[in-house]
Amino acid sequence: MTEKDSHAIRMETEPADGTVGITLIGNASHRVTVEYELEVSGSSRTRHHGKSTLAAGERGVLSRVMLSTGDGNWCARLEVRQSDGVTYQERAGPCA
Repeated sequence: MTEKDSHAIRMETEPADGTVGITLIGNASHRVTVEYELEVSGSSRTRHHGKSTLAAGERGVLSRVMLSTGDGNWCARLEVRQSDGVTYQERAGPCA
């Protein structure tokens, strides 16, 4: 099992004309509680945080954010803390 395999949340990005969609996908190999904070900036800035318990093997959407990017420059930062002690960050976007 790789380090990424222990990550219960992953970030998917969907850039389009002048916007970007960010989706947080939960998919844990074992039952785990996760706390997460997502910050996305472009033409504006948004922050979202949450806490969820994920069942083993059940994939689901935890959060979805759409943001205007203006000139196409955007950043997304995800911080995750899992109840099993795993912590990690993901970054995405041209300025990541």
